[in-house]
Amino acid sequence: MHIEGKYLLLNYRDMPDTDFICENGGDLRIRVLRIPRNKLDALPEGELLGAMDKWILVFQNISNRRITEQEELIRAVHWYTCKFGIQQMKMLYLKR
Repeated sequence: MHIEGKYLLLNYRDMPDTDFICENGGDLRIRVLRIPRNKLDALPEGELLGAMDKWILVFQNISNRRITEQEELIRAVHWYTCKFGIQQMKMLYLKR
């Protein structure tokens, strides 16, 4: 577990390629899945995606509450990308 300001990052040994962004003291929970670009058929629909060279990041709201403002989700995604030094990423919303 890594705590930095408003958010903390959780990851588990038995869940590779998965992180959890949690709001420190709040109820926001976002699961971040890293899926190789060659496995595009595994992408869930209706999720916010971040496309990079080798990976697709899937940002899933798993909170008990619905995120009402996209700004809240975007702030958490921005924190995550800064934490890992991700310089470029195209954001997409997959709807089939």
